Amino acid sequence: MKKLIIVLAALLVVAAGVYLASQRLLMQPMAESAPVSLSGASAPGGEIRCRGRVVPVRWLGLTFGTSGRVARIAVQEGSAVRKGELLAELEGEESELELKAAEQRLAAARARLAQAQARPLPEELRAAEARVASAKARLDALRASPTAAELEEASLRLQQARNRLWGAQLARDAIGGSGASSASYEQARASVAQAEIEVRLSELALEELKAGASPAEIAAAEAALAQEQAALARLKAGPSPEELASLQAAVAEAEIALEQLREARAKMVEARRLYAPFDGTITSIAIREGQAVNPSQEAMVLADLRELQVETMDFSELYVARVRAEMPVEVIVPGSGVPILQGRLSYVSPQATVSPGGEATYRAIVTLERQEPALRWGMSAEISFGRTLGKTIGR
Repeated sequence: MKKLIIVLAALLVVAAGVYLASQRLLMQPMAESAPVSLSGASAPGGEIRCRGRVVPVRWLGLTFGTSGRVARIAVQEGSAVRKGELLAELEGEESELELKAAEQRLAAARARLAQAQARPLPEELRAAEARVASAKARLDALRASPTAAELEEASLRLQQARNRLWGAQLARDAIGGSGASSASYEQARASVAQAEIEVRLSELALEELKAGASPAEIAAAEAALAQEQAALARLKAGPSPEELASLQAAVAEAEIALEQLREARAKMVEARRLYAPFDGTITSIAIREGQAVNPSQEAMVLADLRELQVETMDFSELYVARVRAEMPVEVIVPGSGVPILQGRLSYVSPQATVSPGGEATYRAIVTLERQEPALRWGMSAEISFGRTLGKTIGR
């Protein structure tokens, strides 16, 4: 029993000692630690700190306007270029056939219009009048009855043909009878047959002459005369307003088609070339000659490195309401060798970027008061908002 009492008394003494020691520790004031650079952290005195990175004010990833294979790269990484300078181009050759065809169509349309607008030449009028006279003479000849002289001439031709037939028959009969088969006899028989054909043709010609022209022949001759007369009248009068308007419209259409084709070809050529949109430096090249590329692929990056700024990387939503435009900002860029850079807050993004873990941050831009030659794109930076200008961070 005595041993139990002794143990309990000892435990009470230890517990009392622990209690008193803890109370002394709680009553002692905590030592104030020096400020540290934390992500989006609020430091003593209302100071806000975050991390950032040096970036150009103006930079652009360049892409081609079409797909193709890289024919030439005219610059190198680090090259200083001027606005409009050719940086690279793709392979490609435009076919001239389509362009030449469009030019020929326009030339033909213009020639037709010029011909219609020009007055007829004297030789053209004489030729048209001669064609009218010839067509009229043929029609008159068809309409007229055969003259006595024409009938007499046709009768004489028939009589001559009959005389030649009789002579051929006499020559054949003199060689031998119908049973003869010598070569001379066969030749005589052929002469008789040819003479019989000539007699028949002469008889038909005389009969046709006596009958006169058919209604179909007269109608055809009348149509031919009317056609030649109409052509002569059009030649003298020139084109109608409607015809001129149609020819002018054809010329305008051909001109538009040619211009559209030229513009399309020019755009295709430009799409295969990469030009510098502003003065700057080629900071990276992601293509090589002979490589196949497409419009969604970044070919190279152009930046104006004469003016750099600092962009925040983790500016927390907890402090975005505490900053204001044009407020002073102090920046430390360890890689630059410059102790403190002064700047001002020039921009805060209106929309937050939310990380997969749910943390919301805003993009803020710090414009530097002066450009330091030692600054490089991509250098890490520590940014302090709300400090009095001239104070050292962590002081």
